[in-house]
Amino acid sequence: MESLAEIFAAMSSSGVDDQDRFRFRPAQLQMAELVAQALQGDQHLVVEAGTGIGKTLAYLIPALLHGRSRPMKLLISTETRALQNQILRQDLRTAMEITGQSVQAELCFGASNYLCPRRLDAAVREGSLPPDMLDGIAELQAMAGRSREGLQRDFDALLAANAWAQINRDPNECLGRRCPLYNQSFYFRARERWRNADILIVNHSLLASHFAYNEGLLPAFDAVVIDEAHSFASIFQQAWRQGCHLPEAALLLESLGTDFRSAGALMRSLQTRLQQTMPDRSAARWRITEALNFSELADLTAIYTQAIKRLEADLEQLQKQDDLFSATAEALQESLQVLQLRARLAAIRQHAGLMQRLASGGAAGEVTWLEEELSRRSLDGRERSLSAWSLPIESAPLLQEHLLQKDWPVIFTSATLANGGQRPFGWFESISGLKQPDRCKFQILKSPFQYKRQALLYLPRHLGEPGGGRDAVWLQSIALEIRFLLELSMGGAFILFTSRKALQACYEDLKGSLAPDSRLAFFNQLDPGGAEQALASFMAHDYGVLFGLATFWQGVDVPGERLRSVILTRLPFGVPDEPLLAARMEQCQARGAQPFMEIQLPQTIIQLKQGFGRLIRHEDDRGLIAILDSRLQTRRYGRQVVESLPPARQIDNPQELQALWRQNRFDDLIPAWS
Repeated sequence: MESLAEIFAAMSSSGVDDQDRFRFRPAQLQMAELVAQALQGDQHLVVEAGTGIGKTLAYLIPALLHGRSRPMKLLISTETRALQNQILRQDLRTAMEITGQSVQAELCFGASNYLCPRRLDAAVREGSLPPDMLDGIAELQAMAGRSREGLQRDFDALLAANAWAQINRDPNECLGRRCPLYNQSFYFRARERWRNADILIVNHSLLASHFAYNEGLLPAFDAVVIDEAHSFASIFQQAWRQGCHLPEAALLLESLGTDFRSAGALMRSLQTRLQQTMPDRSAARWRITEALNFSELADLTAIYTQAIKRLEADLEQLQKQDDLFSATAEALQESLQVLQLRARLAAIRQHAGLMQRLASGGAAGEVTWLEEELSRRSLDGRERSLSAWSLPIESAPLLQEHLLQKDWPVIFTSATLANGGQRPFGWFESISGLKQPDRCKFQILKSPFQYKRQALLYLPRHLGEPGGGRDAVWLQSIALEIRFLLELSMGGAFILFTSRKALQACYEDLKGSLAPDSRLAFFNQLDPGGAEQALASFMAHDYGVLFGLATFWQGVDVPGERLRSVILTRLPFGVPDEPLLAARMEQCQARGAQPFMEIQLPQTIIQLKQGFGRLIRHEDDRGLIAILDSRLQTRRYGRQVVESLPPARQIDNPQELQALWRQNRFDDLIPAWS
């Protein structure tokens, strides 16, 4: 059997990958060897693989080779569906060609992504689909007959708004093997393929849900790779979130019958009192830290107890009537009623638990909060409603219990896992609970890119600091600085913000001062088309300027000259009074640690590295990164932040920046005006 070194050397000489651009990268081979060791020894591995290493091939190739001698089912989890598709359609094909190892791999999605033939038939029969779909129903049914996977993306062109929710798989209405169309079920056919596959490619949300629902969604697997691992813990944690939208909870109680009519009025009264009690109506969230002694809560708790008893009795009676061996229409209808009743009971129990948390001031180990939003049924856009939420404060116990204390090896990888400083993986250790030196190895592998040649890092000192009542002045100063930077790069820029207010203020300022004959075209994530339309428009324009929020700090790939400047307006510190962050900081302080150094700063560094990474995606990319937050020069933590970033050429004054831009021939990046 060839060694990994021989395989990677052969790759370099053959140019086997899809772009015919393979270069031998020592760090990629090093990562592949670490992955092989982890798989062979059932060890955990955490590896920060700098951009350009080729981390996906670095774990796929040793995994395929390992499968030759020790067959296993590998689960790969990544952040988005787009990345799932990329792994399957591009990277895995390349890895199989390189190794000569053919495997069956399947993409796995949540149940709601699959069409339900029974629900489609019912919607057509009952005429419940939107009127503007009537002419396309025959085509929709024909498409359902042709589709192999039955995924929403196959039908999007034929669907009216909100129609998918009427015809997709709903676990609360799924009859399973008793369904007369079970053999046509896209979801259950997919699950059968998952059982037979060698590799499962999932997203973080589905993997988290699998564990949150008693490991009932995915087949058993033997090894796990967590790609884009910087976001995994927070997504995993969200699977244990519980919520209750108060107006909808009121309607659910009222639907139980005349005995519960008063419950709706009580819930609406509770919402009004809570809104009147909220300390700051301008804040969208209010963390609950003390018991709320409202009479409505006491009354609702009693009503929920009564409702649960009533539903349990109804369910028991209905289950006695449910004939498990009959497939008549009447029997199937009874089975549907059982499923729907179970779903209502589960929702009622969850709502009851949240009312108890509000009454008691929360539960140990959890954070509870209220969230205000425009009402989902508001006609004038002014009516606001409340939701109650609870979430475990720490992700580490969940990851330990469900993922890391099992027999399988887990490999975590991302371009941004280390937070710098004396404990470069301190943040990741704290959110994952990975502190077993006998079973876990940590490694940082540097990017092969020549950042000092490819990128300029502009850190101006003269802009002043944001915050502390200085934001208005600071926004004016950065607007002027952004104008200078846009003139230098002639657009081709992402301008990334941490708040909607700052984004909109800068956007309006800069757009208002744009010369009539300017080549620049501005695209705003907050405009009606949203992030997707803003990115598409930017990609189509030589001199585009995109104003974006968190969506664009990570996961967006614009290689080449279209993106030649990334402007990060402010260090992306979390909001200290955000409920989950506030609860974590309190716990950190209670054990005698420093919340800023242990939580806020590492989080900020990881996100800043993600933002930086938007610019240099390939070895021939070049351009400018600007961070318009002078705290990098004035605060003690600034050095740690800057040292954690890729080693680009640093400049702190505009005159030197202009000179180096031209000296490095970055003007060549600007497309000719035609």
